[in-house]
Amino acid sequence: MPSVLQPWVERLGLRHQGVLMACVRGCDNVPKEDPTKALARCLRGTILNSFDRKPTSFIENVDDVQLRERMIAVLKNHDHYPVHYVMHLMHGSEIVGYKWPAPEAVFWRWFYEKLAQCFHLNVENRRATGRPARRVRSPLRRPSRLGLRANPFTRPGDLNL
Repeated sequence: MPSVLQPWVERLGLRHQGVLMACVRGCDNVPKEDPTKALARCLRGTILNSFDRKPTSFIENVDDVQLRERMIAVLKNHDHYPVHYVMHLMHGSEIVGYKWPAPEAVFWRWFYEKLAQCFHLNVENRRATGRPARRVRSPLRRPSRLGLRANPFTRPGDLNL
């Protein structure tokens, strides 16, 4: 039975598939002609199978020049969009840039790196993209050892951290 996901996406782990599914939806509260809507159609064309090969208002495959123009338009206007949406788009482009087995993946990797720069974030490398985030232990985990209390009105034994 055919899948809506392209075969390379099906081979990814569920966490990566979930991130890609979260960025399939375009940015809310922007007009239909907004650059993010055009770029979202390109992203869908990268990760989803269309029932029809013709471009639609939902999935679109464009040439490299048009893709780069759309990416630049989003980068120029990145501060006009909700950060929540931009983070979905950034993480989705990171996965496509590192995991998509096609030459066009370099455009998505470039876009990911530029978006990360816009937000003053460090760019993850290919190896770090597949690893879970490292957990940092809270210094309040063992308050008795550190002599700290989270709330001055509680006794040290009352903390359930």
